[in-house]
Amino acid sequence: MKMNLLLISIVAVLTNCNNALELDEPISQYSVLMNGEPWEDNPPTVTNDQVLQPVKRIQGFYSNDCQDSTINITMKRGNYDSNSYNFELLKLNKIPNKTGKYQCIKKTLFCHQDTLVYSNFTPLIGDDVLGEIYKTIDTEDNYILIESLDNRLGIMGGKFQVSFLNVNDDKDTVRFTDGTFRVLLSER
Repeated sequence: MKMNLLLISIVAVLTNCNNALELDEPISQYSVLMNGEPWEDNPPTVTNDQVLQPVKRIQGFYSNDCQDSTINITMKRGNYDSNSYNFELLKLNKIPNKTGKYQCIKKTLFCHQDTLVYSNFTPLIGDDVLGEIYKTIDTEDNYILIESLDNRLGIMGGKFQVSFLNVNDDKDTVRFTDGTFRVLLSER
């Protein structure tokens, strides 16, 4: 009996140590190319922290026929120019809470099938004025691939790529390629 308790205690300690090791590296991080160049703050932020905001969607956010347990991820980049600090937001919404490859489409008012993810690219002038308007190019190979999902630790990781077209200038395209992410889910 004492030997079994000792064995169980050792396994528990080793499991907890293993979990701590897994969390030593930064959890929420991403990298992606925008039109072939790294999409990162310009100039880089002092803290070098990336803004990656995952949020579990609440039931009924889009409509009642949407999946209850989906994830939204927002990636944000800041750019200084001569007049202001501008932002760009890349959003992937309604990501299923399971591994697999999912097509990204433009956001709509009504919920589509559970295997479609909404994508959105929004440039902002300052922090509140909408810049150009972009829509997802539905004929491109836009996807998010969830390669790992640890519901116990609340960590999701994978790859993505998505392309957008300026609605006022059909020669202005923005292509996000070679995207990777690892994110700590805010709700478990």
